[in-house]
Order: sequence, then structure tokens, then C-alpha cells
Amino acid sequence: MLESSLDLSADGRIELYKDRRGGGMKGELHLTGLSLTAVPPSLASLHGMNNLKELYLAHNKLSTLPEHVTQLSSLEKLDLTSNVLAELPPAIGSLARLKSLHLSRNRLQRLPDAIGELQQLVWLDLRCNALASVPTEALSTMQ
Repeated sequence: MLESSLDLSADGRIELYKDRRGGGMKGELHLTGLSLTAVPPSLASLHGMNNLKELYLAHNKLSTLPEHVTQLSSLEKLDLTSNVLAELPPAIGSLARLKSLHLSRNRLQRLPDAIGELQQLVWLDLRCNALASVPTEALSTMQ
């Protein structure tokens, strides 16, 4: 009997996506519920892959969002639901194609002004955070 093992760790899923060039994966990469405390550095290797449209990092233990995630320029959906994020990097504004940003159930206290640079954004979920205020001027460009 042949035994094959599929590496379902975060790095294993990233390598699989990279090896397949996203083929058969509908442009989605799921790293949900893996108890990640940091985004794997190997995610940076997907920079320049124009078919990565959706990145799911929900239900982990992420406290920061590294710059290399904001360099995934083809992203249209980023799900960071149920982590422990206290802030977002200003570079979040460089995700020019982002349409949907899920940030509910984190520890966000404020949003960077750069959130207003997300011209394509149509969905922003901020429920269950510690936000004292929302930068309505920065978000006034939302469709």
C-alpha cells in the first residue's frame, strides 16, 4: 500500500499553492485555524503571483500583520477574523485591489489613515474590536 503524506501546515499549504501556481485552488489560500502566532515568512514567496485573490488567516493568534502580506498586490479578500491584532500596518493601503477586509473579533484600537487608500474596498468588517473611533473621512471613499 502506497502511503502519501500531505503537509497541511501553513508552510506546506503555501508550498502546495506555489507548486501548483494556484491552479485548481480558485485563487484562494486557506491558513485558517492553524494557531499561527506569526504569518509564515514563506508567504512572501507568493509575491508576484497574480492569481492569489483571497487569503484566509482567520482563527489564529496573529498579533501583527507583516509587511510581506501587504505586498501581495493581487489580493481582493483578506480575512483576519478572530486573531489578536491590536493594529494594522500603514502599508495596508498598498493592497490596491482589496475589496473585502474582515477584521472582526480582534483587538484593534485604531485604524491607520492608509485604510482610506483602499479605493476598491466595499466590505470592511470591524465588529467586536476595541476601536474608540473609526476614521470616517478616510473611509468616505468606500463604494
